[in-house]
Amino acid sequence: MKQRLDGISNIQITFLISSAITGVTVLSLPRIASEAAGTDGVFVILIAGIVSSSILVLIALLANRFPKDTIIEYSSKIITPLPGKAAGVGLFIYLLGVSGTVLRNFADVIKGFILRQTPLEIIMILFAFTVLYMVLKGILTISKMCELFEPMVIGALGLLIILSFKNFNIENLYPLFEKGVNPYLRGTLDLLPVFLGYEILLFVFPFARNKSNVLKYSLFGFLMPLLMFVTLTFVAIGVYGADATGRSLYPTLQLAKYIVFPGAFAERFDIFFMIFWIFASFTTMSIYYYLASLSITRVFGLKNYKPFAVLMLPFVFMIGILPQNILQILDFSEYISLIGLGVLVFSMILLAISFILRKKGG
Repeated sequence: MKQRLDGISNIQITFLISSAITGVTVLSLPRIASEAAGTDGVFVILIAGIVSSSILVLIALLANRFPKDTIIEYSSKIITPLPGKAAGVGLFIYLLGVSGTVLRNFADVIKGFILRQTPLEIIMILFAFTVLYMVLKGILTISKMCELFEPMVIGALGLLIILSFKNFNIENLYPLFEKGVNPYLRGTLDLLPVFLGYEILLFVFPFARNKSNVLKYSLFGFLMPLLMFVTLTFVAIGVYGADATGRSLYPTLQLAKYIVFPGAFAERFDIFFMIFWIFASFTTMSIYYYLASLSITRVFGLKNYKPFAVLMLPFVFMIGILPQNILQILDFSEYISLIGLGVLVFSMILLAISFILRKKGG
């Protein structure tokens, strides 16, 4: 396979992980945290991030046991071929579902805030074909694109956070720890899906150039969105309060609209921010769409993923167009997140079985 000759560099692993996590979630993140735990949402999202980083370490440990294989191949080795193939199909459905969800969320935001008169289907088709073009270039090109775009996305988020402190009111963060432990336990479970994206390591590990450092650089890639998510939620609640943040569909975008530059040389900071959010959405869908085409290719034991990438496009479009309103979109996104958590549980089961087999000499 040509793409494995050079491999993905350590820094590209970092930005692949960061890009997969950031994605479209960043617009609604403060709302999710506020709904889950109110003013304690900042602390809950930090706890969820720590738990997720621990799972990332276990995933890296599992992938390191099979450095030349993706999870599609080594699941068949660990739990025998037939169940392994069935699990591979399940992983493919998850990756395809994420691609369709990102596509629909992207189109809804663009139509709602920028291209109000453009049909939703046109936005989805144009974005899907752009992603397809990138996917056909391969994982190395996607990695380089993440390396180029993700620092700009993180920079735009950092600028948004800094400028929003002008409207910050510390009293909006009170009261803290009012509802006891239960919101923390329930909120942590609700916020674990926010950090999904690091599971791509189960697929991209074989492409890494220096496999001994993958864990360290993956953690770097996880740390960047974690810090941004915690700070962004802190600022959003500080500006609007937990109740108002929880009622806003896209509180991050509302923060951007609330910013006014001195001298009014750029009255629409939200448009500036949206440019970089489009970059984030593009890289996220490119990653998941590539992995979906790669996974189904590996399930059938083939090498060329490109025909599947082309054939999958109508199905991704149908997944994206099926929800009829925002409530259905949110419900569908929640179902996909639950499948994503199932992928993590499945990988932990594989890790446990591999340990048992090694002790038995298998």
